[in-house]
Amino acid sequence: MALQKDWRPEAVTLLMGSIILSFLGGGTLIAVLHHFGVAGFKGEDGVGTILAATLCFHGVVLAGSLPFLKYHDTNWRAVLGLDNSGLGGALGLAAMAFPVIVIVVMGLQYTCVKILTHFHYPAADQEAVDMILNAKSHALRIYLIIFAVGIAPVAEEFIFRGILFPFVKQLGYPRLAWLAPSLLFALIHASLPIFVPLFVFALGLTWLYATTGRLLTNILVHGLFNALNLILLLNSNS
Repeated sequence: MALQKDWRPEAVTLLMGSIILSFLGGGTLIAVLHHFGVAGFKGEDGVGTILAATLCFHGVVLAGSLPFLKYHDTNWRAVLGLDNSGLGGALGLAAMAFPVIVIVVMGLQYTCVKILTHFHYPAADQEAVDMILNAKSHALRIYLIIFAVGIAPVAEEFIFRGILFPFVKQLGYPRLAWLAPSLLFALIHASLPIFVPLFVFALGLTWLYATTGRLLTNILVHGLFNALNLILLLNSNS
């Protein structure tokens, strides 16, 4: 198993503060530009709106990862787990875990949708699909697909499993390290129908990272899961 790095509190605080400020500032900027009818920000499907919304969190995470890792005398290769032996076994474990995670999470999602539908709650979570289908250009559509399958998994696994999980654990709260980042992961997606499934998904990814110590396995499972969901949702809308 690859070693999981101990992160310095001041660096974690600075990175998390930057992410929160960027997230809030991005939302405020989008709202202001939309209010004044600036081109690209007139609706949720505007090019400017989409780019700002996707990059004010994930973009800042990826950009901030570089000085963060340099401060700790490490790099992405080490964090991904490419510098250690046993990578084949870790990837094999990820391959075996993936179908189990998919079955459990999708089963939970189906159950949650059924329950919410019973109580007349609009349970369809089609926002991402609608955004892709209604993209104003092929380039924007391709960007959204790459974002969902590639960019988002890298950024989210880095911050939630790569940083927050070991950091909270090193503070002396091992149980909270499993629960708090997983809960935050589910919350940032801001969707009630998939809240519980995403929380369980995050717990599964946390187990995978705790077992392998390699962020690469998490990114691959996360990316494949997003790709599978995207394919299923696009097929259901065709």
